Amino acid sequence: MSVDTNQKNHTAEDAALGFYYQTFYALLTLLKQTSDDAAICVEGLDDVELVADGVPLLIQLKHSISDNPTAISIKSKAVWRTLKVWIDAISVHDLSTASFHLVAVGQIDPASPLALLQFDAEEDRTPLCDALLDEAKRVISDHASATALGQKSPPFQDRIAGCNAFVNLTPVVRTNFIRRISILPGSTNIAGLEALVCAELLQLPKKHRESVAKKLIGWWDREVVYSLCGKRERFIYLQELQKNLSEYRRYRP
Repeated sequence: MSVDTNQKNHTAEDAALGFYYQTFYALLTLLKQTSDDAAICVEGLDDVELVADGVPLLIQLKHSISDNPTAISIKSKAVWRTLKVWIDAISVHDLSTASFHLVAVGQIDPASPLALLQFDAEEDRTPLCDALLDEAKRVISDHASATALGQKSPPFQDRIAGCNAFVNLTPVVRTNFIRRISILPGSTNIAGLEALVCAELLQLPKKHRESVAKKLIGWWDREVVYSLCGKRERFIYLQELQKNLSEYRRYRP
């Protein structure tokens, strides 16, 4: 079978940019923290895992460099893959106080009940929970029917695991789980994150922020790599970041 080289390269680029987006986003997230014990991990329980004041936040990132990314809805494979990751996490770890963020460069379909996840956690999310459950049952039913007919590639292979996991939650756990989720659509893509890092360096003179941000990003990239290959502990702490920034304050290009 021939391979579309352009498509292959495009896929590789997307994957590489997606991972680098995680590292940038983790840095930006830690820069915004005020808790002395704040720490962050890339590729831990989720794409980015933040712990501050002992409370975990799991962040799933959906990156795109498209000018018009596909809108997110309850039919999106990204949603069901994300739910599967989070359900696996709460099944294995005590995440009773955890929050969950889906950060997407794309927008939410304005007609989707997922729009409820943009608002305050006290908003009634029963309609969303019911809609997700109905969609999960539809996917499971259609997948099972196709499998029973002997189809080699039944539909919804990219969603079935998440749908099964969601349906298998007890009603109480399912409701509490949905209450802890937020979706942050319209996020800046990889091309704009360095500028956001610069914007967080308010303690530095404006003329030095860009050069210091580049040095900080270089240090950060190295620490993330070390954390992934076992050369340091998995979490990077806010105090480490602040120490480096205090040293960079004396830096002059």
